[in-house]
Amino acid sequence: MGLTIRQIRDNCDRARHLMQRSREHHFAVGAFNIDNQETLIAVCRAAKAKQSPVLVEVSHGEVKATGLDNIRDMVDNYRREYGLEIYINLDHSPSVEAAKSGVEAGFEFIHIDISQANHDASREQIIAQTTEIVKYAQFTGALVEAEERYFMGSSNVHKEDIDFEEVKRYMTKPDEAADFVSDQGWAVVWRCDQPR
Repeated sequence: MGLTIRQIRDNCDRARHLMQRSREHHFAVGAFNIDNQETLIAVCRAAKAKQSPVLVEVSHGEVKATGLDNIRDMVDNYRREYGLEIYINLDHSPSVEAAKSGVEAGFEFIHIDISQANHDASREQIIAQTTEIVKYAQFTGALVEAEERYFMGSSNVHKEDIDFEEVKRYMTKPDEAADFVSDQGWAVVWRCDQPR
């Protein structure tokens, strides 16, 4: 059952208020990747038990397996059933088209990661495509997150030796990240998924 544009905008507005509350009251909002309904139920039960707002995240692969609309419907069903404040993040969306589809499906958070699909994407390409999504998301009010460069790694278990000098080469430099945002007038949301 699809949401109306008014419902999508209301959800996005509530998501923005959640991020504002979390900054003002100094708390983190848990974000959990789900790859099936059982995992979603476990996240919902834990959020209910802790009386905590929560984000569920789906990657491009999970979207391909389950479908954007199915994910949206499942989250909405469990929001009502458990009485939760729960939102969806399209995590590491590899293209403008995929990110636009997330906006259209009513996801409250869109993480566009052009460099994930194209490790050699130029800064100009990343900025241009991120800008396109930021403008597109204004229709619903979805919050957009972007990677300002390629970041090595994955959520897979790695058994090979890690070349830490190569990893350092890709690490975000604070001054470049600040330029990435200030040049475009974007708001900044820091993620804690990389080494400091």
